[in-house]
Amino acid sequence: MNINPVFRELADQRFANGFECKLRGTREMVEAAVISHAHDLRLQGFRMRAEHSKYRSGQPIITVRVDAIDSNFGGSIGILQFTDAPGDVVWMRIPEHRGSDAANAWKPDNDGLILAEFLTSLMEEFERLGFTSQVLTGETARRLATAREQLVSANDPEAVIGLATILRSAMIHLANEVYEARMRPEDADEPKGDDATTKLKYFVNRELSTVSERYRTAMCRTIDAVWDLNSALIHRANPSRADAETCIELVEALTSGITRINQLT
Repeated sequence: MNINPVFRELADQRFANGFECKLRGTREMVEAAVISHAHDLRLQGFRMRAEHSKYRSGQPIITVRVDAIDSNFGGSIGILQFTDAPGDVVWMRIPEHRGSDAANAWKPDNDGLILAEFLTSLMEEFERLGFTSQVLTGETARRLATAREQLVSANDPEAVIGLATILRSAMIHLANEVYEARMRPEDADEPKGDDATTKLKYFVNRELSTVSERYRTAMCRTIDAVWDLNSALIHRANPSRADAETCIELVEALTSGITRINQLT
């Protein structure tokens, strides 16, 4: 199988740490592409199909089903969840993936590999159709997805503050994912475990060392500003759902920028 290494790692983990992809396009276009591509695809002796349905939470999803062509046994189900974001941006997430419980089902590891190959093929299809995509994985992506889910029901200040706390933890995880000790300046102390802003700024200054100082300084100021806004939301007396949505958008944008730098270096 010609599987993207990111997806292969996710398959090995059985998608336990989540998966998220940011797509530039409308939700209708993305969903139509997923369904059409799944129905046209044959992978390693397996057949795919996709259909609209609803998740346990009631959120609309697309269920991707995989079946062995030459057998009545085996199968896998992947849940693809979509969330609209401003500017014709769609977040695609996999909240669940599971294999068949049938006695003669094919091995669980193959479940993940088949779905991973489908995702690789799907990303290529998105690019062909003109969608731009960026894959976000790991704990940061999972927490951002959780914040998006909770935004739907964040109708009181306590819920908004709880959501802001999740966003803060997402920034801390992001910093820990990209920061390495070699990025610390020689005359500086090692940043503490939850010192996200310092780690992210060390990362930016090291990985963007060849660009202008003005650009790096602006990026570092953005890191401070997003962190400060999120902290202000946590301590605000009466925060609103709109405040939370703004904060989510800014943390997502910063995450996308940092992830892009990390992928290019």
